[in-house]
Amino acid sequence: MDLQLAGGLGRVRQRDDLAKPMGEGWTVTDFETHVRDEYTTFGWIIERMLEEAGFVVETVERSSPVTTAYVCRKKCSS
Repeated sequence: MDLQLAGGLGRVRQRDDLAKPMGEGWTVTDFETHVRDEYTTFGWIIERMLEEAGFVVETVERSSPVTTAYVCRKKCSS
């Protein structure tokens, strides 16, 4: 996993803050495997990608733990 594509150091810290010890929840390795091998993208990755692509996220609707809808607007060039 390219950590820069995943949002840089701030996002790595977020992943590390959320990770749990083995047997208590998702470990750092679990998070890395989930993104790398299962092709699932966490919301914070998608949101950063949208921002980097020049969009402003207007609304986020999470209809289930695995389904999220984003309404975005393209930033105006000045």
